Amino acid sequence: RSLFVVVSAVAKGYLCIF
Repeated sequence: RSLFVVVSAVAKGYLCIF
């Protein structure tokens, strides 16, 4: 599902901020 890809990308970006 593309939703999993979106969540994964957002999570990676969120961790990148911190």
